[in-house]
Amino acid sequence: MCVVAVADAEEMRRLMPLTVDYPGPMYIRLAKGFDPIVTDAARAFAIGKAISYSERGEALLVTTGITLGLAKEACGLLAAAGISTALLHMPTVKPFDTGAFLDHCSPVRAVLTIEEHSVIGGLGSAAAEVFAEAGFSGKRFRRLGIPDRFPDDYGSQASLMAAYGLTAQDVARTVQDLLGCPL
Repeated sequence: MCVVAVADAEEMRRLMPLTVDYPGPMYIRLAKGFDPIVTDAARAFAIGKAISYSERGEALLVTTGITLGLAKEACGLLAAAGISTALLHMPTVKPFDTGAFLDHCSPVRAVLTIEEHSVIGGLGSAAAEVFAEAGFSGKRFRRLGIPDRFPDDYGSQASLMAAYGLTAQDVARTVQDLLGCPL
């Protein structure tokens, strides 16, 4: 089954025509709605293909769904701290774009996946499997997402994401930690 998590309404518009002739079942994860437009219409959208927003940096941020927006914000915070980041958006979690992921991992020192989903069985798990099997030496890897436990807090989407460490500031701190930079 194909699994897609779009970042915003514009990315959804680019996806929908491609679903008509897709040769199998597809799960599409939608956000709550009214999320800011963070994608770039000039970047081609294809099912099963990652979208590169930046290819070089000390660390690689890998996103799916609405986490693209907070990753872009985190890239700005990190740039202000003198840390360059590569950014790879994966609106399709399955099939996983292994080639693009490995190409973006090669030049960096650390990789961080970010998703508004359980850390088990989503983008982070797929990336961790590919990363581990690639045999990278000296690179660090971490997943940010929803922990594997029953949520005991309720509120807005933003407040829940903040409770689980899914903010631009949390992403920036995690990257600094992975790189061994002062916080």
